[in-house]
Amino acid sequence: MSWRVVRKERTAGPEETRELAGWLAAQLRMGEAVALVGELAAGKTTFVRGLAGALGYSGRVRSPSFTLMQKYPTDPALIHADLYRLVHEEELIALNLAGYREHGILVVEWADRLGGVWGTADWRIEFAINEETDSSSLRDIVILCSREKNR
Repeated sequence: MSWRVVRKERTAGPEETRELAGWLAAQLRMGEAVALVGELAAGKTTFVRGLAGALGYSGRVRSPSFTLMQKYPTDPALIHADLYRLVHEEELIALNLAGYREHGILVVEWADRLGGVWGTADWRIEFAINEETDSSSLRDIVILCSREKNR
């Protein structure tokens, strides 16, 4: 997979992270998949909250670490998966995440787990906690788009 950097941002807290997700929400199309990659507490779920809000959902958004998947009634629907707890490829294959793309926009936290067996993403969002300053709220976020997409 070949990726093109679309945006690189340093966010100074959850609100800025959600705003950046709102920008991405305007770019997304039905059937696309978004891979979220980064360390624990780097802002992945906060980003999904921003996506859901920008797509019209006003309820609570939690990481589906235990349920593995959550569907939000947005337009198009937002299907939020979290692969953090998965250990075996068979578990991931049984989820059939790629099949959910036809129902909306698929967003996968910990998308790099198990070698990415879940499918192919159209977008890749990389999160890192910025440790250059004393502030624990700074995040470096890189938004990449597959080169196959003409954007």
